[in-house]
Amino acid sequence: MIDSDSLRDLENFTEDQMCIPNNLLLQHRWRTDSRNSLTSILNFSRKGREISTDYKENKRLTSKQQKMLVHVISDFLMETEDSRSSAELADVYSSEILKLFPTEKKETYYVPNRLNNKKRKHPSGKLYDRICNTRSKMKAKKSSREVAVQTNRGLSKVCQISCISIEEYIAKKLWLKNNCAPWDKVLDMWKETSGRRLQEIYQGSSTLTITEEWPRYMDSLGYQLIDIDFESMHPGKAQSLLSNMDDFVKKVMEIYDEEISDTMSRQLLNFVKHTEGLTTDEKDCSIILLLSAVLIHVKIKKHMRPSISDAQTDLVLFVSRQNDIQRQIELLQETNAQQRTRIQPKLIVIASL
Repeated sequence: MIDSDSLRDLENFTEDQMCIPNNLLLQHRWRTDSRNSLTSILNFSRKGREISTDYKENKRLTSKQQKMLVHVISDFLMETEDSRSSAELADVYSSEILKLFPTEKKETYYVPNRLNNKKRKHPSGKLYDRICNTRSKMKAKKSSREVAVQTNRGLSKVCQISCISIEEYIAKKLWLKNNCAPWDKVLDMWKETSGRRLQEIYQGSSTLTITEEWPRYMDSLGYQLIDIDFESMHPGKAQSLLSNMDDFVKKVMEIYDEEISDTMSRQLLNFVKHTEGLTTDEKDCSIILLLSAVLIHVKIKKHMRPSISDAQTDLVLFVSRQNDIQRQIELLQETNAQQRTRIQPKLIVIASL
């Protein structure tokens, strides 16, 4: 425990003399300077102090200094894990910016949710955008770390249960690489090599390397091999989503209500919530489409990130008749070849649109 005397003593130390974790130091400074929180943030950062000093001399902020200012503020807020909404934080601190830098305009840093020609415009501004982007990146990193931990635990269990000797593994891997029949034997060997294969794949293999080393994944029945791998990592969980679909729908709808802001996706959500007589398939299809409105989209190329609409189109293929499926797949192959992208796994829905 740090008593009040110790906290007062901390104020007399320079940053270089501090030997406590950064987040504890930040939270301490936050609590002990309630008179002007933005001043505290700027004084704590070297860049923040430079901004304040330059402004006193020039009475204006350059575009570069504005960018630096929002970075200092947002980084501090993320480090101290402020739980307020992005809009609330941007509103509060854009007002504080005006107090310290009177020649600045609040609209540069935050513009609230508003109506424009009867169309709702979402909040914007340099500070608001920075806070939202930083939170999204932190959320993605946290999810990646959690997945990595869970995957490691799963792989450890698999290897403990099903690892065969390295000599036997190499021999069976070679057989699987060069043989696709009889399929029953493929399935048996796939189960036997599961532990070492999953460990090998997890150690940094690219998709291309995986399919070269394990070409049976690309066979017409390759999905059965993926099922075996999943069952090895998560015993008894293969049918969990389907058997617990009602619980999943209930929980994911709460997430949708809170996080979906895209206009078209919000309309689809309201349609699902308020339309009576929807079949189970219609409702499930809509819920799957809405996943693209809350999941983070991975860049396809350096300067190309799919929109929500692109992600939904890439996730679900709609056809009017079963006979149309092959033709639509061929069209997709042509389009992806032109764009030099790969076709991703899709759900195929047969429905009248």
